[in-house]
Amino acid sequence: MAAPQRVHVVMDFESPPEVVFEALGEHENLGPVFGATVTRVRDGDTSRNGVGSVRRLKIGPLPGFEETTTDLSRVSRTVLVC
Repeated sequence: MAAPQRVHVVMDFESPPEVVFEALGEHENLGPVFGATVTRVRDGDTSRNGVGSVRRLKIGPLPGFEETTTDLSRVSRTVLVC
């Protein structure tokens, strides 16, 4: 298996952090943000979008990729491995 690739995305939002966190934490909400087709592959270990959850993103003509939530520190950050 190939080593995970890292993508660092920084975005500024007008809404409070907790509102952004809740919106982007829901896999299906990412489609409009990234202009992607998003498919849920697996629910998280203890919650639907929590650690261990996997989603597949397909952006335009680019190859699709899966990302796995590996760390979920509410509001302050979300770490995903692609």
